Amino acid sequence: MAQQPAGPAARRALQQLLPLGSPVALAVQTTDRYGRTVAEVFRAGDSAPVNQTLVQEGYAFVYGRYLQQCDQASYTSAEAAAAAAKRGLWGPLGQGLIKPWDYRANQRANQRANQPANETTSSQSVGR
Repeated sequence: MAQQPAGPAARRALQQLLPLGSPVALAVQTTDRYGRTVAEVFRAGDSAPVNQTLVQEGYAFVYGRYLQQCDQASYTSAEAAAAAAKRGLWGPLGQGLIKPWDYRANQRANQRANQPANETTSSQSVGR
């Protein structure tokens, strides 16, 4: 999969928020189907999750699948504010951008559509 054009800008925003080696605290939410930890990340001494800050600045989308244990209203309002202000992914940087989960769903649909249909050939025996 090719990198989204906004990827490098989002990476820089994260690196500014959390320079390499920054102490963090995690509020673990769950483990995904690949065994990865899903968590809110907090800078040491900060009460606002880094995840939410990235959403508010327009460098991350709210992914509802793992939002149940978080402050949903804060995340969704942060995303709405970023979209209204056309910050980050919501501005020219994200023009034509597809949310990652929508991209993967489209890829799966295209793969299914391009699979050859199972052709069953029935052979008939003609008695002589």
